[in-house]
Amino acid sequence: MTNEEMHRLIADSPTKSESIRRLFGAGIAKAAIARFMELRYQHVYNVLLRETPRDQEGGTASSEPAFTALQVDVTGKVQLPADFLSANGLDSGGTLFCRHDPRGLTLMSRESALDGLREVARKRMPDQAALLDALLNVADNDRKIDSRKDMP
Repeated sequence: MTNEEMHRLIADSPTKSESIRRLFGAGIAKAAIARFMELRYQHVYNVLLRETPRDQEGGTASSEPAFTALQVDVTGKVQLPADFLSANGLDSGGTLFCRHDPRGLTLMSRESALDGLREVARKRMPDQAALLDALLNVADNDRKIDSRKDMP
């Protein structure tokens, strides 16, 4: 989506938070929203984290993360539910990233992993964060071009 299209999308938005929600709802990544709106990634993340969608009856749905029990087979493989895969854009294959820390394992999509990496770079290396972001964008564009070459 171009900057002009994003400007049109949020033109009548009453608040920054509403603009963030509209852009995210249109499929724009959190990091791209932060750059476009000249906000910190954490601001965008917090707005989306606080989002509590309305359910069909007009009440609010829980904003708690979804948990499910998964079985690990004897080879160490785990089968993720189809709705988890679909919600993270992995229903047609793709890469799932896993982070291990003292609290346990965290699985995330490629986009979430890149957003997290960009955020860490902004905090730990603010002078080089723009360079890392540019390199990640080039690498991601190269990956997309390579994947198109494999198509019939």
